[in-house]
Amino acid sequence: MRKKTLTLLFLTTLVLSGCNGANDDNDEMFDLFNPTKTCLVNRLVKEYTDRMYAQRSDAGVLPSEENKIVSPLYADRVKIKEYLGDYDECVPLELNFVTNKAIKNDAFVVRYWPKGKENQYIDIAAHDGKVELNNLFRSTTYEWKVLSSSGKESNVEKFTTDDYVRFINCGGAFNFRDAGGWTTLNGKRIKQGLIYRGGELNDHTLPNGHEKNIFGDSDPAKKIFVDDLGIRVDIDLRTREESDGMTSSPMNTAGVTKSDPRYVEYIRPNINSYINGLNSIVTQENIKIMFEDYFANANNKPVYYHCYAGADRTGTVGFVLGAILGMTYTDLIIDYEATTFSDNLKEHDVNRENTYFPDLLAGIKNWDFYSEDMTLCEIMETYLTQKCKVSMETIEQIRSIMLEDIN
Repeated sequence: MRKKTLTLLFLTTLVLSGCNGANDDNDEMFDLFNPTKTCLVNRLVKEYTDRMYAQRSDAGVLPSEENKIVSPLYADRVKIKEYLGDYDECVPLELNFVTNKAIKNDAFVVRYWPKGKENQYIDIAAHDGKVELNNLFRSTTYEWKVLSSSGKESNVEKFTTDDYVRFINCGGAFNFRDAGGWTTLNGKRIKQGLIYRGGELNDHTLPNGHEKNIFGDSDPAKKIFVDDLGIRVDIDLRTREESDGMTSSPMNTAGVTKSDPRYVEYIRPNINSYINGLNSIVTQENIKIMFEDYFANANNKPVYYHCYAGADRTGTVGFVLGAILGMTYTDLIIDYEATTFSDNLKEHDVNRENTYFPDLLAGIKNWDFYSEDMTLCEIMETYLTQKCKVSMETIEQIRSIMLEDIN
C-alpha cells in the first residue's frame, strides 16, 4: 500500500510539472470567488460619470457625434457642487478563495494578469483566503489563480473591471490618475500605463519644500511610481519658486545616478493654463518639448506630468492631449472634472469664481484658424502644428503608441 501511494505521488508530480502545476485534482482543492463589484472608483465619482453619460443619452447624442465644442457644458443638469470632496482613490478589488483540508496549512499566493498577457503576472501573498488588488486598469479583463507552497495550483478565473476614470493609489500623492483608458471617437482605446497626471510630489508651501517630499526613500509609494508603474520622466509644470528650485525628481532615491535604469528624469517647463496659457509663446515652446521629446517617447519612458494641484496647467495640457487622441467632448469634461474629487476643487460651473474652463472653450473659438466645421481633434492638431510647431510626425507617433484596438 505504501509503495502504491509513493508511486501515485510520483506520477502526480510528473503530471503537475508537465502542465505547469495544474490538473483536475488540483482544481478540486480550491474554490475561487470573483469580486461581485468591479468598480474602481468611489460611489460619487461613479454617480457623476453616469449622470454625465445619461444626460448625453437623454439628449439623443451619440458618442461618435461629440467631436466638436458644443453647448451647454452640462453644468446646468449635472451640478458639480454636489460632488465636491476628497474621493480621488482607486477602490481596491477583493478576491477570495477557500481550500480543502489537505492544503489548509500551506502558504498561498494569488497570481493575476491582464487576459492574454500571463507573462505580465503579479503575485500577491494571500492572508485568510483573500487579497486586495490596487491600481488595476479600467475596462480590462483579468485572469487569476491561486498557488500553494506545496506546489498545488487552482484553475484560472477571470473578471472585468468597470470603465471609469483610473485613479492611482500612491501614498500621499493626490489627484493622481492615468491619462489612458478612454474610448475614442474612432473606436480605439487610449492605452493605460504610459502617461499619468496629478498633483505635486513635495510640499511647495514650506521653506526648502523639496526636502520634504510626499514620500521618502523608505516609503512604499516610491516603489509604486518607479517599479510598479515604471515612471521614468517627471514633468513639473510649476514655477521655480513653487518648486523651490528643485532639480531632481522626488521619485529618485538618494544617490541614484542617471546611469541607473530606475532613474527618473526631471524637467520643469514653464507652462501657463487655459486660453491665456495656450496663447503664450513660452507655453507653446514648452508644449512642443513635452509632446515631441516625452509624450512621443512614453512607450519607452512612461511620464508623470503635474503642476501644484494637477488642475489648471495639468488640465490644460490634458485637454490638448486628449483632443488629438480623439476623446469625446463629454469625456474631456469628465477628465477635467475628475480633479473635483481630489483635494483641489476646480470645476467648470460658471456660477463659481476663479473658473476658467468655459473661457478656454470660448477662447479656442477666437483662434484665427478656428472653424465650426472643424472637429476638436482637428482644432488641436492645427494648434500644435501651427502655433507650437509640433510636427505631424510627432502627433502620429503619439497616436501610434497611445491608441490601441479594443478587444
